[in-house]
Formats: sequence, structure tokens, C-alpha cells
Amino acid sequence: MLKNIKNIMLNNYLKQNFYYFLGLFIGLSSRLKKFVLRLNSPRPRMLPLSDYEKNLDYDRSILNTLRELSGEANFFENKKILEIGPGPDLLLGLLTLESGAQSYSAIDYFPVLSAPLSFYENLKKDLRAPKALKAVENISSSLSEDKPIDSPEIDYKILGIEKLLETKNKYDLIFSKDVLEHVDDLNSAFRAMRASLIAGGRMIHKIDFQTHTSFIQDKDRLNFLRYNNYIYNNFVKFKGGPNRLRLPEVISLAKANGFEIEKIQIDKQMEETELKQSKKFLSEYYRNLDDSSLLPLSAWVIFH
Repeated sequence: MLKNIKNIMLNNYLKQNFYYFLGLFIGLSSRLKKFVLRLNSPRPRMLPLSDYEKNLDYDRSILNTLRELSGEANFFENKKILEIGPGPDLLLGLLTLESGAQSYSAIDYFPVLSAPLSFYENLKKDLRAPKALKAVENISSSLSEDKPIDSPEIDYKILGIEKLLETKNKYDLIFSKDVLEHVDDLNSAFRAMRASLIAGGRMIHKIDFQTHTSFIQDKDRLNFLRYNNYIYNNFVKFKGGPNRLRLPEVISLAKANGFEIEKIQIDKQMEETELKQSKKFLSEYYRNLDDSSLLPLSAWVIFH
């Protein structure tokens, strides 16, 4: 029995060290690839029309989640809404307009909007609200003429979050999904979002706390916490990569900028046995954190 225990411990030791070097190799390879190809920003993800229904179903689920978190059936009605980091399409924005929003704005740090015109044209059959239909026409016109999307109903800008300091008291609701973990200066971002919200406004953010290296994401969820700051920042982290902040640190930064926490809903959590196997192989800072800081892999947080 003692021999079996020793074998299990040895196997885990070898596995954990394998994950360390695998994550390092993937990070170095990614950085080298970006250097060779001279990629300074993510490439737009070209979406085939076949992805339309899948994206629409996903965005509808996000819309329902936001309603459920708020506890209000008419949560979007008459609101000026800002989404941070909408990704390759603006379908979710059109759905908020269909749900009664006064206006929808979106900002992104990189120009990754890439959904074809057909994505928006297909949505017409599912829309009834005049404002949403008008927004589709504005998007279609802008994409056809290669012009910025900028109208009273819907607009899209390449803009850093810190620039929101210039739009004081404008939005009733700010939300994002899987974005804040990519923001290096989250303190400045919270300060800017605080300034941009009207009095009584709310923020809802879904934050992803696990490694973003897709090849090992499901095998080693905290792989990016294995490296000290020097190794991570210089060899593993890619441009726009995770900031590695844990949920309590995010909450602390938000409170320092005048936000209160209305609700936290853990979306995905690590098994305690899985954490126990890998924790002592994390870098010193993360190894010394309480388990409650490491277990959440993603969470929805409502701020006001």
C-alpha cells in the first residue's frame, strides 16, 4: 500500500512538472509566432454564416442570465447600455434594443468585429422593435460602405476602457463577458467605469479566472499561476493575456473605486481535490493564497 501511495505521489509530481514546461513551451511558441508574423493585436475571427444560430442562442442565454441576475424581467427597458469587448459581432446589442434598451454602445480595445453582413440581415426576421430594426439598417449600411457604426441607437468604437473617463454620467448599465481578466490596469478601468455610470447605475461582469491556453485549459485550469511574475510576463503571457487577478482582488479594486457588490454568482468552480493536487506547484504568491481565492474559475458579479 505504501508503495502505491509513493507511485501516486511520483506520478502527480511528474504530471505537475510536465504541465509547467508544457505551459511555458506553449507561451514561448505563441510569442515567437506573433513576433514572426508581426501580430500586435488579435486577428479578427472570421465567422461563417453557419455560426449564426449558435451565436444567437448564446447571446440569448447571456441576455437571460443578465435578467436573472438583476431580478428584473424588464431589466433593459429604457437603459443606455455599454458593452465592453463585444467580440466578433453585435448581435447581443441588437437583442438589448429588442428588449427595450434606449441605446447600445460597444467598445473594444482591438478591431475584432468580423461577422458578415448576413449575420445581421438574418436577425431581421427575429426582431420586432423599431429601434432594433433601425439599428440593423445602420449596421448594414456601415458595413456595406466600410464606415464606422455610429448612430443614436447603436455605435461601436475601438477604445480603451480608461477613455470612459471622458464620458461622465452617461450609461445606466455597463456589462462585459470574459473581458476584465484581460485588463492590465483594472484599477484605472474601474475608476473610468465609475465615472461613466449615472447615479444608481449598475455593472455586471462575467470574469474568467482560469488559464486561457486552450490546449491545456481543461487539463490544468490554473496553469498560468505556476509562473512567477518575471517568467509569466516575459515568456508566457501573450498580448492581451490574463492579468491573473483572483476574485477577492477584483472585488477589492472595485470597492476602492466606489463600487459596492450587489451579488456574486460563481459560474464555474474547481474541485477541491484537483486544487489540492496542483496548489503546491503554483508560484509562491498563489501557493500562499487561501483556497477560496483559487477555487472560482469564473463568476458573474453585479456592482452598483
